[in-house]
Amino acid sequence: MGTNPSPPAPYQGATYDDVLTRLATVSSRLSDILRTIGIGTVLFCWGLFSADKGLPHDVAVHHPLWIVVTAAIAVLGLLFDLLQAAVAYRVANRLRSDIERDQFKPKFYPYQSLLYRSQTFFFYGKSILMPVAAASIVILLFVMVWNPQPVPPAAPCCCCSNPPSPPTPSPNQKTSKLLLLPVPEFTPKNWTNPTNMQKLQKALSQKAEKGDLLLLIGSADCTPIRNNKEKLDNTQLALNRATKVRDLLQAAGFSLEMPPQVLPQYVNCREKSETRAVYPLLLHSAEH
Repeated sequence: MGTNPSPPAPYQGATYDDVLTRLATVSSRLSDILRTIGIGTVLFCWGLFSADKGLPHDVAVHHPLWIVVTAAIAVLGLLFDLLQAAVAYRVANRLRSDIERDQFKPKFYPYQSLLYRSQTFFFYGKSILMPVAAASIVILLFVMVWNPQPVPPAAPCCCCSNPPSPPTPSPNQKTSKLLLLPVPEFTPKNWTNPTNMQKLQKALSQKAEKGDLLLLIGSADCTPIRNNKEKLDNTQLALNRATKVRDLLQAAGFSLEMPPQVLPQYVNCREKSETRAVYPLLLHSAEH
């Protein structure tokens, strides 16, 4: 890439050669910048489509047409850049042949020919298309940050043909069932004092028996933690909540096996009180 030539002194006027040299330098730099923008835009769009999880995957699922149109605009701008170079070569090569036929006499460029004018068309075309593609990417980034849309989980199969019938328990055979008990929830600013603990203890007293397993699955909403002095992420916060509920139940005299569990947590979506909770699942065994 060339550098800008030094401007003429204030008391001197720019010559025609000075102007042509500056135009060539500036147009070359502009083409390099536009080419970088176009290639970067295409790679960014491809990265969104190739993502298999997280926020980029969610955006690719909800805005596929936006991404395709943006990539198409960038590719068209790169095509214009290629056509401009090809036409410029064709014009210069034709003029070289004319000069050689006339025994190297100077000749003017064919400014009025369609081939020469198409260079200007392709130059202005790529100068518009690639910034438009870059602006589209910037807008898409704002959409990704300010309005994330997680992909909903797949619905369970409801139309499967010939589903297998559940096995019939034989006499004196133990069967298990999973019960969702009352859910302790937490306020946004205090994870040490869950609510609904009395309801959970009452349900355990009525339904839990010796040998049952109580899974305490911690959950956190996907709002980033404010004033995060302990540097917790939402997954660790959810595990801490489950551990706190286990400790409270053990202090209340419950001797069940109660392992705290946690699933991967979102880090950026809409705040919901239902997700600031611990979901107690009682695996209850009974003899038949």
